[in-house]
Amino acid sequence: MVILATDIFKNIPDQSTIDLFFKYKSNIFTAPFKELSSVRLLENLAAYRKRKAAERLNIIKNLKDRIENLYIDDKLKTEKLVEYTEELTKALKYTSVI
Repeated sequence: MVILATDIFKNIPDQSTIDLFFKYKSNIFTAPFKELSSVRLLENLAAYRKRKAAERLNIIKNLKDRIENLYIDDKLKTEKLVEYTEELTKALKYTSVI
C-alpha cells in the first residue's frame, strides 16, 4: 500500500484526480494493492467515468422516451410528467451531453 501511495503522489500532480480515486475507490481499486499503479488507477478511473457516462445517457434516453410517451397518451398525468422531468434534470446535472 505504501508503494502504491508513493507511486500515486509521485506521478499524479493533480490533487482533484487523486480525490476522485478515493471518491470512487470501490470502482477504481479493483485489484490487490501490489498489482495497482498510478497508471492502472488512471485507466480504471477513465473506464469508470466512461461507463457512468454511458449509463447516464441511457437513463436520459429512457426518461426522454417516457416523457414523449406521456404526450402521446390521451390521459396526460401531471404527476408523471413532473416526476420524469425531475429525474431527467437530475441525470442531466451529471453529464455534459444534452
